[in-house]
Amino acid sequence: MEIVFAHLKYRNAWLMITAIVASFAFGLVNARTAMAESRIVPLTAIAREHSTRAGSRKLIAELRESIRSDGSRVMSKRAFTQTKQDGLSSVVLSLADGTTVQSIPELKVKSTTFRDSNMRGAERGGQLDVSSGCLKTADGAPAPSGSTATFIRDDQQLGHRTKVISRGVPGQFTVLGHYAAGLGCYPISERREFFDASGNSVEMVERQVITLTAGEPSGGFDIPNDYEELPPSQLRLRIAGYLGMPDCPSCMKDSMARADQSYYRLRPPRK
Repeated sequence: MEIVFAHLKYRNAWLMITAIVASFAFGLVNARTAMAESRIVPLTAIAREHSTRAGSRKLIAELRESIRSDGSRVMSKRAFTQTKQDGLSSVVLSLADGTTVQSIPELKVKSTTFRDSNMRGAERGGQLDVSSGCLKTADGAPAPSGSTATFIRDDQQLGHRTKVISRGVPGQFTVLGHYAAGLGCYPISERREFFDASGNSVEMVERQVITLTAGEPSGGFDIPNDYEELPPSQLRLRIAGYLGMPDCPSCMKDSMARADQSYYRLRPPRK
């Protein structure tokens, strides 16, 4: 990827902003249930993410995810950056009717899209399947696409039986995770390691659930109607301004344009 930033930290920060405004199921593996929606296991999980680079380990995010039995889910994430050490919050709310709202509470801005039943069905087909032992998706493919998946052992974390599975693409990344089959293959922990073109490890990201409570969540599924509605490109620029970063680098403009095209194509139906 072309690097046109004044400092490398801005490149990493722009990639972080891109991740914030993407739909952010955790990590590389969208480890969610592929069962019928009436059988989805409702729960609330609180987790932390740490990154290790050049021998230095630091907290990069705190997360809270709630899932309802109708398939609705909300993920709140507080990401810690060099320019905003007290963190920046982002929330992705995905409702069972197909409405998805990505919002930034500190800025009172949001970006709303809609996925019809066919699109939601395709997404469920790409989620981990309990009947495969959390190895494959409902479509019978490995997750993520193009990777390999290997069962390591049965284990237990936070009082839940887990399947320990290794995934990855040689020379690019590996993921070692504990997936709770009794909770729809929910990832209780994942350790992701990334490699450069020479095969050297450049970063390890660990995500560990701290508390996990089964049962219907008590709240957090309301759409923030008083937030300003923005397309993804404007949302990213608003975040960058808040973080005190320079203007969007040229290598990100194409991806921002594609995100805007998708946004206008997936607008919610008028009520």
